[in-house]
Amino acid sequence: MPIDFLTSLIPSQNLELWNNYLKFINLGKSRFFYEKDRISCKEEKLRLLEKAVRRDLPVSDNILSRLQQEFLQENLSVSLLSDWLAVWRYTATLPLPLNEKRLSDIIGYAASPAARMIIALNNENPSIYLPFSSLVSAVLFMAMETEKDDLFKGSKWSLKQKRSKLKGWLKNSRILLSVIRSKRLKFKTALLLNRLKIYERDFQNNKQFKIGFLDEVSIFLYSMCQFMTIRYKSVAIKEM
Repeated sequence: MPIDFLTSLIPSQNLELWNNYLKFINLGKSRFFYEKDRISCKEEKLRLLEKAVRRDLPVSDNILSRLQQEFLQENLSVSLLSDWLAVWRYTATLPLPLNEKRLSDIIGYAASPAARMIIALNNENPSIYLPFSSLVSAVLFMAMETEKDDLFKGSKWSLKQKRSKLKGWLKNSRILLSVIRSKRLKFKTALLLNRLKIYERDFQNNKQFKIGFLDEVSIFLYSMCQFMTIRYKSVAIKEM
């Protein structure tokens, strides 16, 4: 899944790990797509990949081996890798075109490990997972729609349904600015949310997504205002 839009949320010391994570995701996306008469072959490859993910591999330039070493150093759960297998197992067995439910399921499956990874790398409270997952889902949708992802080709997902789904994800993610503890992540999230608002506006009006210089200035100033005025509230108070 094209989730490189989220790189701005990653601490600088973890960028190499994140880039390796993206390579792993993109490799899986390219290899585990539906092909008639090759489902059993892909299922066997997924089975072997799952075994490799769950066992210690020799140190090498292999992307999975590098990720295992980096995960060990950062004390990250192997589920952040293995959960992608559910995404690929789904895409490997579903012929196109897909309907709204199946596309929403794929985005949800993909958003989960990506959101948990970002939360872990920023040492944030896992309790913010639900709104963060909504934010990641909105970003994934934006990337897939903008890049004309193969999964969207001929999809039975009406424009009205897409608009409603995007609106729901963004609405659910607005609470993030009041529950994120890290000042850096709070500001970066504000910037991302405000960029997504412009995308939603353009998407609702059937316009091509584009952010100009004045938009960037407005995004920065408004994000700074939000950063200064929105106070942190305990997640426990929100009962999330």
